Amino acid sequence: MDFNQKASQLIIDGVVYYQVVMTLPSELSDLALSNRELFGGLLPKSAWSSLDRSIRTEQGYEAAAVSVLHTWNQQLMNHWHVHLLVPGAGPSVAGDRC
Repeated sequence: MDFNQKASQLIIDGVVYYQVVMTLPSELSDLALSNRELFGGLLPKSAWSSLDRSIRTEQGYEAAAVSVLHTWNQQLMNHWHVHLLVPGAGPSVAGDRC
């Protein structure tokens, strides 16, 4: 069973979920490490803003997501990224579909 199937069972049965990962460019990793509090708030907010805008524009849905901020990769190297779990459908912005 893959990540999407497991997450779908844990949240709302019958809803397909997608994992979206947004990564800070590696050139900014050292700056983020030196300014953890700033980047720790800025990266998730920026990721959500971008995702919300894209879903509203391209799909016509009001977006929803659960997110987790990671600051290290599996080799324990500085690597800032946000994982977002996004349902594949939602309330229509126009109110005419789901």
